[in-house]
This record gives sequence, C-alpha cells and structure tokens, in this order.
Amino acid sequence: MMTKNFLYSNVLLMAAIVPSVALANFSISPVKLYVKPDEKVGAITITNSGDTDTNFQLKLYSWNKEKGKDKMENTSDLIITPLMFNIKPGKSQMVRVGLKNNVRGATEKAYRLFIKELPAKKNIKGSAVQMGTTFNVPIFIEPNVHSDGKVDCDLDHGDQHVNIKCENSHNQHAVISSVHLADEQDQKTEHPIGKYVFPGETIEHSVEKPANNTNPVSGTVNIIHKSTNTAVGETPKERQAK
Repeated sequence: MMTKNFLYSNVLLMAAIVPSVALANFSISPVKLYVKPDEKVGAITITNSGDTDTNFQLKLYSWNKEKGKDKMENTSDLIITPLMFNIKPGKSQMVRVGLKNNVRGATEKAYRLFIKELPAKKNIKGSAVQMGTTFNVPIFIEPNVHSDGKVDCDLDHGDQHVNIKCENSHNQHAVISSVHLADEQDQKTEHPIGKYVFPGETIEHSVEKPANNTNPVSGTVNIIHKSTNTAVGETPKERQAK
C-alpha cells in the first residue's frame, strides 16, 4: 500500500538580516515588501528556475508583537491576487498586494505573506515523502507621515552576559542586527541578534561574553532600517521513505 506524507520547511525571510536564502530552483523578489504612502498596490514576483511545473498557495496574516513574541492572525486587510497559481519552468508570476480603504494610518502596519509550494501529484510505488517550501515574506504598510522618533539602546555589562535593551519611539520598525563588544585592548567581537523592534516596542536581549572578552568596556548596537533584497529558494526533491 502506498502512503504519502507532505513535509514543509518554513523559511523565515528577514531581508534586513539575511540578504539571500541558500536554496535553489525558484526565487522571490523582494523578500521584504514596503508599500509607500503614495502607493496603493505593491508587488512580489516569484520565478521558477527549476525544470518542473510548480504550484503555489498564498495566505496572509497580520503581524504584531505581544510580550516580545510574534503574534499572527488571519486578516483581510490586504487584497492578495492571485492566491493560487502554477508557474512553468523559466516563467514568473507577479503577486499583487492591494490596500483596502483605511488600512494605512499614523503607525506602520505589518503583515506576513506565506507562499507555500504545493507538492506535485505523482504516481510513485511504495511509501514516499514529498517536501515543499513555505516562504514567509514580511509586508510593511508605511505610515502616512514618517515620525522623528529613534531607537535608543542601553547596554548593561554583567559578569557573564551583556544585557541589551532597545526602545523604538519611531512609527516604523527597525531591526537590531548585532552588537559589537570591545575589551580593554579594543579587541572587538560581533554577536548577531536579528530581532525586529516594532513602533513603540521595547525589546531585551542577552549575549554571553566570549572567553577572550570577559570584561568588555564598550559596545555598539547595530540597527538596520528599511532594506529590500532578493532571496532564492529550492524545492526539496521527493524522497523515498525507507
């Protein structure tokens, strides 16, 4: 008897942190979409660079933060078209992201668009596992007017860790990408963080001091604002279950 299981890998696309994803066979551009104040429609392009037809299904969620954790909920704030489609090898599909009335406001709104690759239906003898990839694309609806706020960060040096606290008073998000710590000899070490800080949000993060930098006397927090890049994705090949 033949049985099939579908296994999806969920790839979180954070263009401000990782400019590309080390996959192959199809690409998404941009991996982080901004809809500007003078725009009512944005677009994402998916290109199939593989050698087989690929089906996709899309799902939109609102994206908020609650006690420092991501909170995603079903939403109909945006009009996504098309929601299901097929892309032939070497071809592309443009996905339009339209704003409904009253969606844009004084503060940036965030969403995530899940782009799921649907496994192809094949007649295969024996048990099989088919794998697909789900891309998670951030969408930001920029506010009507950009505020003059900023991101303030404080470093608290403990015995074993450095505690970082950042507060965003801007009306758009930022990304706390990393922190550089320097010891008394000005030897610097970089510690990746990769955390979004939303408008009005305060986040905290702790990094462990490396053995060769046990007494840092200074530190620099690296903050990234808007960035748009292209990520590349691979459709994992079907595997025969043993």
